[in-house]
Amino acid sequence: EMKLRVRVNGTILKAAINGRETPFDPTDETLELMLTDDSQTVRIDLER
Repeated sequence: EMKLRVRVNGTILKAAINGRETPFDPTDETLELMLTDDSQTVRIDLER
């Protein structure tokens, strides 16, 4: 199970991987999620 939750105002942006939330800096331009089942990387580019 992998979930990505984004708060639109940008003050809180968290990624939950396998039920564990990871803090994410809203000023970062990219967020990378590692898919452990097949060693694939999902890269999300944030546009403002």
